[in-house]
Amino acid sequence: MRARYGAYFFAVALCAQPTLTDQQRLEKIRDTAVTTLFAQPNYTCLETVIRQHEVNGVLQVEDKLKLEVAIVNGKELFGWPGAASFEDLDVMSVIRGGLFDTGNFGIYPRMLFYGEAARFTYQGESAVNNRPAIRHNFVVPKEASGFHVQRKDIDVTVGFHGAIYTDPTSSELMRLVAVAEGLPGELGLTEATDSVDYGRVSLGGGNFLLPLSSESIATGAKTLDRSNVQFTKCARFSGESRIILDADEEGAQTTSTIHREVTLPKDATVQLAIGEISLETGAVGDSVKATLISDIKRGKEILVPKGATAIGRITKLSRYPSQYRLGVKFQQLTWPGGSARLNAKLASVKAGKAELDPSGDLVVSRTTTTLTGLSLVWKVLP
Repeated sequence: MRARYGAYFFAVALCAQPTLTDQQRLEKIRDTAVTTLFAQPNYTCLETVIRQHEVNGVLQVEDKLKLEVAIVNGKELFGWPGAASFEDLDVMSVIRGGLFDTGNFGIYPRMLFYGEAARFTYQGESAVNNRPAIRHNFVVPKEASGFHVQRKDIDVTVGFHGAIYTDPTSSELMRLVAVAEGLPGELGLTEATDSVDYGRVSLGGGNFLLPLSSESIATGAKTLDRSNVQFTKCARFSGESRIILDADEEGAQTTSTIHREVTLPKDATVQLAIGEISLETGAVGDSVKATLISDIKRGKEILVPKGATAIGRITKLSRYPSQYRLGVKFQQLTWPGGSARLNAKLASVKAGKAELDPSGDLVVSRTTTTLTGLSLVWKVLP
């Protein structure tokens, strides 16, 4: 499991090995968990993340992310929904602030039910989402742990404890809670926790136990950062599998009419008129389209005609009490008969209810909930 708030980062690797101390009750749980893990196919899900940062109990900033996650041979790969490949997205370069976690897909069960490091104690009957459950507490010592906590250049391994909740009849996991132990003071964290809920999901004719949701919390002396994740639109993964969120995004993938690839000259000016962006309901990862306002030329030659469509994504959308901070990146220009890769830096705002600050963010007053007719000027990078 990996999670980060700004500079905060905590992670779990696959190196902890449990000891089953409650053989009578745990053996069936262990066998069921191992069988379930081996039965899982490679698959993809849409991951929707809502993140909040509080100071002294007051909400300071909130944002929402949409990512596609693929689980391939137990490893997590990330991409934008509907993008051409998972290699398109270095998720840690996108998640520059806020709490973010990875590793929900089978890593904890592997740590707890493979090997001999975790110590379990039976806690009796409990409940999860109003369903009966059996609870066992567990402890994984630091020397056997793969739970990493990172803040900027500080990276430490800590032990962790928690609880598993299982179905009394099937012995399948219903919920798993993990809490870091012995957090060093220089991290500025007093607690780091992760909770994952599991359930049965239909995938390609089969029915498999997968994570449905998770919550991660990082607590400091005066701060609290929360990340709530929902996993939806799950499907068996193949090299061709993608998650398409809407008709526009599906259309953005169509390339059958493109036959000419144009290289844009360095420092070329690209002026784009963006369509509508909802600042209140939009999310990082949402697709964005814009229209090229004027021809892009090399001398007298028209390289890209006015009216071409720019295809991009929201890369930042943070909601503060008095303002929104928006980031947008475009990757491609398309027009009938041609396309061009677009790697450009936002240079100025030509028209619209937004200001460009030195960090490169677009700043919009919280009184504006929808951006329409925003005109931006970009400079092509080498």
